[in-house]
Amino acid sequence: MKRLFALMLCFTMLLGSLSVMAQGTSLAGNMEAALLIVKEKVDVPPELTEFDSSSYNYDEKITYSFSWSDKDRTASLNVNCDELGRISNYNYYYEDLYRASEGNQLATVTKEEVIKAANEFVAKLLPETTKGNVDVLACDRETISASVGQSGTIYNIPYKRMKDGNYVDGNVATVTVYAVKDKTVVSNAYCTYDYDTKFKEEAILADFDYVSAYQEKFPEQLVYIKAYDDKGKPYTKLVYRFKDQVAGHISAATGEPIEKDIKDDYRLYAAESAADLAKDHMVGNGLTPEEIKELKNVAGLKTEKEIEKMILGISALKIDKDLLLQES
Repeated sequence: MKRLFALMLCFTMLLGSLSVMAQGTSLAGNMEAALLIVKEKVDVPPELTEFDSSSYNYDEKITYSFSWSDKDRTASLNVNCDELGRISNYNYYYEDLYRASEGNQLATVTKEEVIKAANEFVAKLLPETTKGNVDVLACDRETISASVGQSGTIYNIPYKRMKDGNYVDGNVATVTVYAVKDKTVVSNAYCTYDYDTKFKEEAILADFDYVSAYQEKFPEQLVYIKAYDDKGKPYTKLVYRFKDQVAGHISAATGEPIEKDIKDDYRLYAAESAADLAKDHMVGNGLTPEEIKELKNVAGLKTEKEIEKMILGISALKIDKDLLLQES
């Protein structure tokens, strides 16, 4: 009986070991497949002979990280990708890059040559996002930025995802290019392209006056407000703002107000100008609606009227009694 139990125990332990080995083999196999795909997209300099890898799982999605470097760690290349080898982050560093323009020699590479180099790099690094002309990452030329440093001119080339000519929120990429003398070197790139996006087609009202519909739901008003100049002197300013300081979104299909998901985005914020967009998720005083609700439940807080009366009673503030309280 003891021998039978011992055999069963050994068998159970063996199955556990085989299971772990199978998982490890599966992970290694998937990582190898991803690595082979990455190496088709990335040119690894021959001097980067050291290699390391890791993986992590977040939100049920696995990410592989591959790193190459030379033996002295003076140059390195790091790439992150998913199981299908789709790259989300690229970083290339070598010390000589930061001494490449010693003597303050200006780069002879033009902006158009830099953009061309970035476009070619994106086409190779992210081929899944550049094929065709219906759903692609497109260079956002209007927001390109550049600065001059010891290493030459550094360009940040932004890209945004365009679906049927329309921008897709949250799907962007940025490529950092060093223009050094007569050469270009890509040092960084990252991409937040969501390959799993399921687009929903919604009927759009062809003869729909969106401006009038929006103004009807969220009217504007012309009001006088008190302001101060740079010397602290008060003056009166005439501004447009949303009535009751409220702005929102309407549906292009129905014209009715809709709630926009602001989890990873911005919301319209009614301030002094109707065109003042996108503060962050917090309301004007820096607290979320949930935090404000909780604070109102805390015993001992003064009421809005009590606070207003207390503020008006501070003579040093010299608040005009004819002014109305807009927000509290």
